[in-house]
Amino acid sequence: MSSNMNPPVRLTEREPEAWRSGLYVRVPTPTDSDDDELPEEDGGEEIIAKLRAYGDMKASRNNLIREADAHQIEEALIARLMGHSRTTIRSVLGKR
Repeated sequence: MSSNMNPPVRLTEREPEAWRSGLYVRVPTPTDSDDDELPEEDGGEEIIAKLRAYGDMKASRNNLIREADAHQIEEALIARLMGHSRTTIRSVLGKR
């Protein structure tokens, strides 16, 4: 690495930074929250609903893969029918 590189800069003047281990790191501010507040502006509820639906679908996807495996359907066929890689199927089945 070249030593004449410019140091990283803050994106905004309101974001404090600290120097640690040779790198600038973001310092939490009182406006940063530790809880999972969900955005509510500009249609945020719609995208959050979509994300939750995807999470539910993913959980049911894993159960469907396990059920297909219990019926001795080959991993490659499960992957092809579901549109997933064999690696994904194997990771759900715990064979990875």
